[in-house]
Amino acid sequence: MSSPSSKLRALRSALNHYHFWSSSFQYSNYQSDVTMINIPSIFYGSSLKKGQVNLKMYLEGQLVAEATDENRKGELISNNVVIGTVLYDEGILLLTGSSTISQYGTNQTRDLRWIDFGEYMFDSSNIDTDHLSASFGLNIQGVSQIQNMTILAKAPEGMLNHSNNPTYLQADVKPLEQYHTSSYEYIEKNRKVKNIVHSEQGAEEPPFQKETYISKICIYDKHRRLIGICKLATPMRKSEAKEYLFKMKIDL
Repeated sequence: MSSPSSKLRALRSALNHYHFWSSSFQYSNYQSDVTMINIPSIFYGSSLKKGQVNLKMYLEGQLVAEATDENRKGELISNNVVIGTVLYDEGILLLTGSSTISQYGTNQTRDLRWIDFGEYMFDSSNIDTDHLSASFGLNIQGVSQIQNMTILAKAPEGMLNHSNNPTYLQADVKPLEQYHTSSYEYIEKNRKVKNIVHSEQGAEEPPFQKETYISKICIYDKHRRLIGICKLATPMRKSEAKEYLFKMKIDL
């Protein structure tokens, strides 16, 4: 964080782009002392979110000043005064407020101004213990543009009502009686599908219907290779008379 007079020329075209929002972006406004805060894009994505940039100044833990882009035009406003601007797409804050907000220090008082925001944040070698009472806060939100693809999966009526899960069959047969084997053959004995149809009357068994619960959807490519699994937050009860259409989105 430093005076960006030698770097402002690179931002001139960007300032002209934002100039139609507010006259505060006029290049001539940055010819005196300016503090530049450059936020890496890894912290906000595609751009800074309008109306969500907030700067705070503290003295001895007490909030003494706050600035926000409340009008969503890139102007940082504190007490109805523009103290800087925000270049949303570039992630850059330009602070120009030079009015004294407060004074701090015991042996030697110093003026606290918006252009002093984050002073000594990256170079603390020159700061003395008499001026450690000032602190700063910066809150932002970002906007990320992520491409995604929508996929539809249909569970048709009368289909997907059988399961290979062992719990799908009744467990009233002993394990050794579930199949017949000899030197020439292996035959599984017929087993009944468990009736899990809900009934209001617990004493009577409801009419049998094949029901399953859909808990996940597997996504394959054209070569039948598994490329993704979508897990449902709540398994869906699938009866033969019902059909569902699942809508999924995949980030590319």
